[in-house]
Amino acid sequence: MKSLLFTTITSLLTLISLSAQLTDDFSGPNLNSQVDWQGDTSLFRISEGQIQVYHPDASGNNTAQLYAAAPSSMEAFTTWRFAFQLNFSPSPGNFARVYLAASSSQLSTANAYYLQIGGISGSDDALVLYRQDSNGDRQAILSGQVGAVANDPASAQLQITRTPEGLWTLETDYSGGTAFQMEDAALDDTYNQLSYFGFYCRYTATRSERFFFDDVFVNPLYVDTFPPTLDSVFALDLETLQLVLSEPPGQNALQPERYSISGGIGQPLAVSTLPDRDHAVQLRLSQALQNLRSYTVQINGIADRRGNTAEILNGQFSVRIPQAPQSGDLLLSEVLFNPQSGGEDFIEVYNASPKLLDLNGLLIRNTFKISGKTEEDIKQEVLLLPGQYLAITDEVADIRARYPLPDTARFFANDLPTLDADQGNVSLFHNNQLLQSFDYSETMHNPLLDNNRGVSLERLSFLLPENDPENWASATAATGLATPGYANSQRVRPQIDAGNIFELERKTFSPDGDGFEDLLLLHYQTENPGYLANIQVFDAQGRPVKHLSRNESLASRGLITWDGTNQEGRKARTGIYVLWIELFTPRGDKKVKKLTCILASRH
Repeated sequence: MKSLLFTTITSLLTLISLSAQLTDDFSGPNLNSQVDWQGDTSLFRISEGQIQVYHPDASGNNTAQLYAAAPSSMEAFTTWRFAFQLNFSPSPGNFARVYLAASSSQLSTANAYYLQIGGISGSDDALVLYRQDSNGDRQAILSGQVGAVANDPASAQLQITRTPEGLWTLETDYSGGTAFQMEDAALDDTYNQLSYFGFYCRYTATRSERFFFDDVFVNPLYVDTFPPTLDSVFALDLETLQLVLSEPPGQNALQPERYSISGGIGQPLAVSTLPDRDHAVQLRLSQALQNLRSYTVQINGIADRRGNTAEILNGQFSVRIPQAPQSGDLLLSEVLFNPQSGGEDFIEVYNASPKLLDLNGLLIRNTFKISGKTEEDIKQEVLLLPGQYLAITDEVADIRARYPLPDTARFFANDLPTLDADQGNVSLFHNNQLLQSFDYSETMHNPLLDNNRGVSLERLSFLLPENDPENWASATAATGLATPGYANSQRVRPQIDAGNIFELERKTFSPDGDGFEDLLLLHYQTENPGYLANIQVFDAQGRPVKHLSRNESLASRGLITWDGTNQEGRKARTGIYVLWIELFTPRGDKKVKKLTCILASRH
């Protein structure tokens, strides 16, 4: 029969309806006399009752493809039959693929099953059935006789079947008749419903008229009687959504008024389809989404290409758009530069921004070093949510083995620059922008420590400068002497009442290393730059104990700490102490302030 044959088989199978079949024997007179073939139609013609690749002006390497809608489903036993003749011996540069079922008209990049005719070096060319994934992966499922299509010409008529359980069979007649012989069988049920049948030919100029195909038969076809559903929604950026539907939509899916996004976004500005994904549409929004927030999109009355209309579709999505860190986003939080014997260094960073940060491209540098391992960078996506800590180290397993850690501790394995045990620097750069820089020294550790190996320096406040030595302290023994990947054991929140320049966070402290109130914290906040301060500690009898500051130039905001030691580095006695503060204003005026504190012991 010389026509596209539709039968009236009615079979309701689960959620689909199957009827009709596709046949084309190319008896002419035109390419589309029986089937609506699309693609590179100018490169194909009808020739003596067959379809032929016809590219007389070809040069170099070429491809040509032809496809037709032929939706299939695993809900039914399906049969494909066709004949081919290649008037040459196939090679890696000259071969054919017959796509039995593909998810997209872009055959070579679709999810699909195809039969490849030759295409290897030597005389082992065979018919091979492949599963093709849209990410470019291909898996051979079954194969015909080795060498059966290695000759000139390479020809056969064949039949391929698939059961609802995913059992594929290949039957061939290399004489061109229909006395089919079983060649191979195999299971693959990866893809259920696919949409297109087609030919894909790769050839050089000398083979540009030597591909022939005939007697195409696909039975049964999937007849769609159900409206589209919404499979997924995701944000490509803060102003673009991509919606993936269960099937290609009709023209009314391009109408912006059919879409509404929650959170005050409303109707999109425009809707467009994607040339390489016919199941998807893109929405260009009228205003930007907020990162790390969830939304709902509602679709009203869109139809598929057969006119099946969905009344209302709803989809929820969360916006997770990674952004590169800018100044103030990513902060240094902790550094271990003198590890235990045989151990590894680490640095810790903190996401102080409301963004989802991607640390890909972050450069870590020790600016004190001029040779050796001076810098290392991160070369892959590393995502950090707002408020998250991340420890970066050469060997994550080593750090995990040496410190007690909560389940929430986060790590990333990456090379670090060499961090010398006495002093050095940790600087963070991204796109040549300096984000943070910290000059560390072993003298910044608590002088009461007998040994600072394996003890990290922790940043006390993210509101104070990272390179202020007073803003760092030794991690406490109570937390294992380091807190990689989670909140520091030593941290403060500067708060000063209006009108006060100096204020103690608390009056009592107990420098016993238990992680609770180990430091006396003196916060300051000046009205203008240019202030100088002398700060000295006296005991209750008025005897000097320690100078905390000698004519120190004050920043606009900062922190001065006392670790409870005297001028000789020994622990002071418990009792009442007085902080004597002499403040010199930018105009030269002198102000004096006294604050009392209590050095206590909990042991």
